[in-house]
Amino acid sequence: MILILLLLLFPTVVENCLVVKTVEPPKCECQSLALSISNIESIIGNHEFYKSNISKYSIHAPKISIDDCHTQMYCEGVYSLVVFDDIEKYHVFGAYSTDGLCDPFTQKWLVDDGSATLTTYGKMQGVCVDYTTKAYTCPCRLYSVDTQNAREMISPHEIYQGLLYKYQLIRPTLPDKECPSNFSCPQNMTSVLLVSSYYNLQGTNQFTCGTDEFNTPVWRNDQVSMFISDDRCTVSYGCKRGVALTLTKVRGEILRSDRFDAVCHVDEDEDTNTWTVVQHKSAFGEEQIFENQDLFAYACATTY
Repeated sequence: MILILLLLLFPTVVENCLVVKTVEPPKCECQSLALSISNIESIIGNHEFYKSNISKYSIHAPKISIDDCHTQMYCEGVYSLVVFDDIEKYHVFGAYSTDGLCDPFTQKWLVDDGSATLTTYGKMQGVCVDYTTKAYTCPCRLYSVDTQNAREMISPHEIYQGLLYKYQLIRPTLPDKECPSNFSCPQNMTSVLLVSSYYNLQGTNQFTCGTDEFNTPVWRNDQVSMFISDDRCTVSYGCKRGVALTLTKVRGEILRSDRFDAVCHVDEDEDTNTWTVVQHKSAFGEEQIFENQDLFAYACATTY
C-alpha cells in the first residue's frame, strides 16, 4: 500500500519509441515496345484491329522516352499513335502522345486513355499509322523508303550498310493501282528495288505480285531472274522478256548476254577477293570466261 502511494506521489516517466520499418518499392520494369514493320506481324499480326485498320496503311515505330517509372509514346508528322496491351486491349491516341505510370508492385502500366480512371496495361506496345493516305489493298506488301524511315525499313540489307546510308533517299512515285507493277524516281536519281534477298539498281524497276510455294503473297522481280547462294559467293543472273544483261568492268568494256554466272574466289594469303565470270552463249556471241575480276556489276536494259 505504501508502494502504491509512493508511485502516485512520485510518478516515473517512461518514453516509448515507435519504430517504423520502411520498405523500398521494387524497381520499375514494366514492358514497353515500339512496333515497326520488322516485328509487328509476329507480335500483333492476329489482332483483328491490326488486320482491318493497320496492315493496310504505312507505319513506323513511335518515339519512346522513359524516365524511371514514367514513359511517354508519341508519333511525329501525320502519323497516328495506336497502343496495344499484351491482350486484346488497344486504344487509338491519334495525334496525341500517351503517358504511362509503372506500378512497381504489379509491374503493369497505368495509362490515361480518356477513361474515367487510369487503365491498366500489361504492356505498352505502340505503332504510328499514316491514316492520311489511301488504304493499301494489294495482298503483297510494298513499302516506299526515304531518308527518314530507311534505317528502320532496310538497315539489315547489305546495300544500305555499304552504300545507301551515305545518300539522301526520296520516296519514288507509285502508279495509282491496287497492285502497282513499277515505280519511277525523279530525273537523274537512281532507283533501287529490294525484293527478298536481292536488289536492282537503276533502270525501270518492274515487278509483279504473285505467291510462293506456301501460297503467301510475295513480290517477284519481273525483269531479272537470279540465284544467290547462302554464302553469296555463287550468283547467276538472267533477264526476262528477251532483255539483255549488261556486265561492266570486264576488260574495260560492256558485255552482253542473256545470262551470266559468277563465282567469288577468296585468296587468304593475298587478302583479295576476285570473281570468275561466265558469259553464256547467246545471240550476242559464244561462251566466254573471265577470271580475276575485281567487280561484277549487272543490269537489265530495254535497248542494246
